[in-house]
Amino acid sequence: MLKEKDELIERVIDEMSMMMIMGPGMPDQKFFNDGFWKIREELHRIEEEGERMDSDRALVALGDSYRHGTNGMEQDDNKAVVCYERGAAVDNILCTQQLGVCFFEGRGVEQDYDNAYMCLCRDCDCSPEVARCRALCLLNGWGTKQDLKEAAWYFQYAAKEGDAQAAYHLGVCYEEGKGVEASREEAAKWYGRAAEQGVTEAADRLRELQK
Repeated sequence: MLKEKDELIERVIDEMSMMMIMGPGMPDQKFFNDGFWKIREELHRIEEEGERMDSDRALVALGDSYRHGTNGMEQDDNKAVVCYERGAAVDNILCTQQLGVCFFEGRGVEQDYDNAYMCLCRDCDCSPEVARCRALCLLNGWGTKQDLKEAAWYFQYAAKEGDAQAAYHLGVCYEEGKGVEASREEAAKWYGRAAEQGVTEAADRLRELQK
């Protein structure tokens, strides 16, 4: 079984090497190959869970590893963006959405809300992080028309999935009646959940609300 997995990883690397067209100033092939080997355990996990293993999925895993400094990789936003851009170029949805997060936060690329929202909305399904970024765009009219109701919906989705910052923003929505009917009780609930996960702003607003 282990031999089969090793062959699978080798095939991923071969596929990735074939699809890459390196441009001036871009990391060379060794950068990607080294990265794949360092996150081999992550790729094994994906394969064991029954997901389709291909070069696009490997790019997402590699990009995430660089963005968060996980799987033995040093944190590097620029390299993360390179990975996401490679995936987005071949229409990989996950890479495109993660590239949107980078545009939104201005990490590894110049902050650009127009491009951020376009990438974030590449597909209806999304991670809690992507949903939170979508919601903030909709709440503030960044890169799209302001829509408080839809913003609150995305905050709620992300918050229910455990995103602490989304829980905080949902609390603000309930406290101020943005996109939802104002409710001090609901605001306190979501502030509390965010505060439990270490969001200091939520703890501060919860204390103010309880005075």
